[in-house]
Amino acid sequence: MVAADDDCEEGQDVVGHQLKLSQLLVHSDNEILQSFDRLQQNYFSMPKSQFEIWQKASGLTYSRNALLLDMDLRRSNLLQPASQYLHDWMHCLVSAGIVQVAIYVLGSNLKPHGWQVICDYMQLWQWPHHLPKHLDTLFNTKHGKKYDTAKKFQCQASEALGMLPVLVHLVKSFLLPNELVCPRICKAFLACAHIVDLVHLGQIWNACNPGALQQAAEMCLQSWVDANLQEYMIKKFHWALHLGPAFQRFQKLPSCFAMERKHRFICKFASNVCNTAVYEHTLLQECLAEELFHLKQPGVFADGIYLVDAHQPKKQFHSLIEKIFGHVIPTDNLQVASKCQMQKSMCSKQDIVLAKPFQAMEALAFVSYNGNVFALVQLLEFAEDAEHLGACFWTQSEKQCLVPVHEMLLPLIYNKDKDKVKTLIPWQVRHVLKK
Repeated sequence: MVAADDDCEEGQDVVGHQLKLSQLLVHSDNEILQSFDRLQQNYFSMPKSQFEIWQKASGLTYSRNALLLDMDLRRSNLLQPASQYLHDWMHCLVSAGIVQVAIYVLGSNLKPHGWQVICDYMQLWQWPHHLPKHLDTLFNTKHGKKYDTAKKFQCQASEALGMLPVLVHLVKSFLLPNELVCPRICKAFLACAHIVDLVHLGQIWNACNPGALQQAAEMCLQSWVDANLQEYMIKKFHWALHLGPAFQRFQKLPSCFAMERKHRFICKFASNVCNTAVYEHTLLQECLAEELFHLKQPGVFADGIYLVDAHQPKKQFHSLIEKIFGHVIPTDNLQVASKCQMQKSMCSKQDIVLAKPFQAMEALAFVSYNGNVFALVQLLEFAEDAEHLGACFWTQSEKQCLVPVHEMLLPLIYNKDKDKVKTLIPWQVRHVLKK
């Protein structure tokens, strides 16, 4: 059971002395079931006003149709409310979660003109084409005033994931060394970002384990207390303490991203349906027609590495590929595309990509030939590695070649200054390369 619990976004600060999982009283499955049984008994025996107090104290809501009262499920041992429960890390961390709180605290303590400083810094960077491109606008002066008034930073979960690597680099390379923000606040921000690193790319690149996640959550809460930021610690900070044990139980921490996207898909039609007499039927028809259309598209269930929207190349490009391979290629055997699905990410033309063993390159085009997928790239020359900042420096070159896409790891966030290129290298990828 993945729990979003949107009602828990605000209010009720974390109790200051409960910063470790060992300090919590974690209830078992049987204890919760017995508590619900008592709740049912009191529903019929207590006055309504007294029962409402009991209900709040128990942390449960009574319903005659609650699953926890289903005797058939109980006898089948299918009801395990504690061990089956899983907090959704997306809502915990990046959807009105602790990351938004951390960004607000960071921006509001960077003075003067903190939000505009971050905005100007974000404009220096380029993101992979499949990620949001407007992230700098979220920090302009207009939005900054709104955040200061509302006392919180607002952005979508995907935007939070996109901006976080750049904000982390800003803190490590600029704010901390120049003491522009209190070091303890910077440490608290970085502690939040580290949890996201573990559950997001950490899972993708197998660089996360329950012990590391539990330690990161406890260190995060402690760092916020050390920075005297308890007033900002919404209940979702407490959720983080339960992510490690959940990862231990399930060996995976799924998120609600897919369900949120489906929700928007339904709203696209629901907002425009005016015939309320047959509202549900009309909405079902519209959604079903849209789904059937997408299911009939070629490659919808494609797996592994493949070209996106592949087509035959123009004659000039076809001749270039023949020159690289050194022999004539029949027209039907060659396809090109500006996008390619890699093993763990999407890559597009003009993205800066990291490839094995440790080589950055700019993607120019993607080619499929005889069942193999290649990228036509322009190589970058290695200049300097700043691993402690999560960055690496390169210089541009004129060298072009074809690289098998299975050797490419992921597209990078980067910025260019004349012929120099700075890329942000996720520590999870370095972890894999060092194995």
